[in-house]
Amino acid sequence: VKIEAGRTDKGKALAEQQGLILQLKEAISQLTTKRDQLLEIVCTHDDVQWQQEEAFRSRLTQAGDDHEGRYQKIVLDRDAKSERLRALESELAACQVEAAVLKTKASEAAVSFDGLQAAEAELERKEHDFKKACKKNEDDLQIVHVRIAAR
Repeated sequence: VKIEAGRTDKGKALAEQQGLILQLKEAISQLTTKRDQLLEIVCTHDDVQWQQEEAFRSRLTQAGDDHEGRYQKIVLDRDAKSERLRALESELAACQVEAAVLKTKASEAAVSFDGLQAAEAELERKEHDFKKACKKNEDDLQIVHVRIAAR
């Protein structure tokens, strides 16, 4: 009965560990997606910002103050993109924390699983020793019966 209970606990721990591993993989996938989004926004933002600022600076020098409004719009757009970038960085940090927590849980489940395996091995060793002792007792009992019959 104890062996079956140990095996059931081992199966539960294994299932829990596999669930944690799936959660960890999902968190890693989300982190990768967020990182890719951040990189795309940063690259696009920097390129667009530089090109737009250069173009409008040139026009401002040529056309005068009537282009000031457009330049201010670019600055506002850049600020909005910077704000979005900060928000994504914050989300990324939260995902990284969640991934670390899931990784810790997976490690704990692995340690628990290893402990269950060690306990099962010890139980199997004791069962083997018990069967060996029973066999020796049966052999000793047969010797006693043979001696009694011989008298």
